[in-house]
Amino acid sequence: MNTSSGFEPAALRTAPRSRYRILAIDNEPSIARLLARLLGRDHDLQSCVSADDACDLIRRGATFDVILCDVLMPGKSGPDFYRYVSRFAPDLCDRIVFITGAICLPSTHDFLDVLSNVTLQKPFTRTALTAAVSDVGARSVKAAAEARKARCS
Repeated sequence: MNTSSGFEPAALRTAPRSRYRILAIDNEPSIARLLARLLGRDHDLQSCVSADDACDLIRRGATFDVILCDVLMPGKSGPDFYRYVSRFAPDLCDRIVFITGAICLPSTHDFLDVLSNVTLQKPFTRTALTAAVSDVGARSVKAAAEARKARCS
């Protein structure tokens, strides 16, 4: 588990900025507004208020460079969303950044502990959020380019 409220790899502080396609999944309107305010100017951001809505987008073939996903939500949770993605769009699994204010809950900790996904703890800083988006976005764009290159070979 790569957990931080101050996630900022040194290599990313000087990396060129890119515009990423981001899906934000959070049932709290205030968090959705915060993410839109912090990321909407520099990236193409789509928000869902539930994991069910996000699963529907994935089912219809939507793809994203970065997926910001709250862990605890009513109905389908972040772990439920992850299991759905791992089954129906496994190439998106590494693009999920989990956001949680409940890292101390055993179920949350146990789930996140077995994954290598970046996890942001609430409250997170703008720097931590943008660094996580840059890191995951850059890796996903690189992986997509390598996959295209392999298909053309």
